Amino acid sequence: LGRSSLVVAPTIDLLHQWYTRLTDGLQEETGQKLEVGVWYGLEKELRPITVTTYHSAGDLVAEVGNTFKLLVFDEVHHLPTPSWREIALMSPAPHRLGLTATYPETNHWSLEDLIGPVVYVKHIDELTGKQLAEYRTERIRVDLTPQERAAYDAEHTVYAAYYREHKLRESYGPAWWGEYTRRSAYDAEARRAKVAERRLKRIVANAQGKLEKLESLLKEHAHQWVLVFTAHNDLAYRISRRHLIPAITHQTRAAERKAILEGFRSGRYRAIVTSRVLNEGVDVPEAKVAVVLGGTASAREYVQRLGRILRKQENKTALLYEIIVRGTIEEGISYRRRRKVEYKVAKNADR
Repeated sequence: LGRSSLVVAPTIDLLHQWYTRLTDGLQEETGQKLEVGVWYGLEKELRPITVTTYHSAGDLVAEVGNTFKLLVFDEVHHLPTPSWREIALMSPAPHRLGLTATYPETNHWSLEDLIGPVVYVKHIDELTGKQLAEYRTERIRVDLTPQERAAYDAEHTVYAAYYREHKLRESYGPAWWGEYTRRSAYDAEARRAKVAERRLKRIVANAQGKLEKLESLLKEHAHQWVLVFTAHNDLAYRISRRHLIPAITHQTRAAERKAILEGFRSGRYRAIVTSRVLNEGVDVPEAKVAVVLGGTASAREYVQRLGRILRKQENKTALLYEIIVRGTIEEGISYRRRRKVEYKVAKNADR
């Protein structure tokens, strides 16, 4: 377009990636070094092409929004949230582009209202082998111990009794869980069910079988870069201590996170365990193995985690393991989620 442009990214890591790619790419295209500005907490430098974060873009657009004629939103599924949609609403930019691998299904404020309709769609399988690495996914089922099963069944009885007795699924359809959660704020019986639900999920998340299977996978892939995803911070730290691998959570300070990722890229660390903070915004092309402990992640989280290992590197195949507990709510959630995500049947295996 040849117009002044603002790129909005969700994290500082992605801001720096955008800065590097734009600086290098535009120089290759034009043969001249084109300065790119960055605008966030530590640096505030405006240029005809500027990269910022969602956290900083609101103030920037409020001050000099008329400066930019093109807005580019990376990970645009974040945009409709109440605090960030104002960026698009305040800006007079006539040209807008959103990028995401996980387009949201529904939003009160739709992306079409904020930036325009979908203009291009490409599925993962159309990119594999060319822009992205070939990949396969493997779902592994494990069992609860007798003690874990007894505790799980007791909590599940309390949890299921409430929504069945009150016919929430029949009355509210897909919205039943939201209604049940709302009732738990004032209804003692619903509250007991909610506590039981949290306990059974904790039992499943920390199942001994998962940890044993993870240990065998870490040994199997000892000479490869491995990312391990958990649902809870405490489990991430538990795995970190048990296997002496670094953990990254929302509590990890920026300098420590940077050092861990640099150590991972250099090969000093061959594995990292994390909760959800590495779902997006980290560029680790060396990682070709991911282990997801649990099937309760949403379709968006699943695709994001797969995306962490799809950076093409030579002809290496990416491998994603999903470890779920047999005979628990994880199986149902995993099945429903996988129905939403388009994968080739040949690339999936169960055991």
